[in-house]
Amino acid sequence: MIRFGELLYSGTLEGLMGAASERVIAAPESAADVPRLMQIIEAKGWTSELADHQLIINMPVRQSAELFRAVAVAGLSLQMLKPEEDTLEAVFLRMTGAADSDLSANRRAQREGDGT
Repeated sequence: MIRFGELLYSGTLEGLMGAASERVIAAPESAADVPRLMQIIEAKGWTSELADHQLIINMPVRQSAELFRAVAVAGLSLQMLKPEEDTLEAVFLRMTGAADSDLSANRRAQREGDGT
């Protein structure tokens, strides 16, 4: 993968996808249960962030069932449990610049570095 003449990545697709991240999005049936859900997540050693009454949990997607069981044992019910993995496109955009402003800034920096 090359951006503005600079080699960003050279290797296999498997190696490139090693930079992909995984997460699980979970939402309790009741917004009042968000703090309890956060406690369950922390007790399992995962980290999360709250966005619109949903928790974005940094965890392997293959452990989604483990989270579901822990939530059920605690007596909570979930409205949503959605495993997500980065796509090839997401990895590419993260490495090369996701927005036109990123690309413009990188191009400007390259020109200034070249003296042109």
